[in-house]
Amino acid sequence: NWHIDAICEHLQAVSAGQIINLLINIPPGCSKSLLVSVFWPCWEWATDPSLRWFFASYDQRLSTRDSVKCRALIASPLYRRLWGDKFKLTMDQNQKTYYETDKGGYRLATSVGGHGTGEHPSRIVVDDANNVQQAESELERQSVIDWWDLTMSSRGVSRNVRRVIIQQRLH
Repeated sequence: NWHIDAICEHLQAVSAGQIINLLINIPPGCSKSLLVSVFWPCWEWATDPSLRWFFASYDQRLSTRDSVKCRALIASPLYRRLWGDKFKLTMDQNQKTYYETDKGGYRLATSVGGHGTGEHPSRIVVDDANNVQQAESELERQSVIDWWDLTMSSRGVSRNVRRVIIQQRLH
């Protein structure tokens, strides 16, 4: 559908530094997580495996799910045949929620409110920061805002970080 082309065009602009902060609001089931949290980092690592990726979601399981899908794509025979000469995943840091390339890049999967301090990523992706069932709670919404303002707003500044937030409109 047309929205996939639009998302890819905007992600390319983020990669090129033409867009620094991108917000994508589309309904569930439109491939936003696959495009942004799985395919995009694989695409960028094919040309720059030194990029550091930070992914968060309201639920750690969602961040982990996409991290595993991304790692499986990188390990696939097709990906290895096309870009296997560019980088390898290191064996000593190759977990579901954290893995590194031999070129200094990494992918960290966490949750909103979880690990973030001390990280200096090149890309921050937040995929569904709010739980649909808790979106009407002012306390829950404020908790996400505080996490963003107090922890995430200063992450990656020294690396000219680019930020992408994807979610459905909830409130």
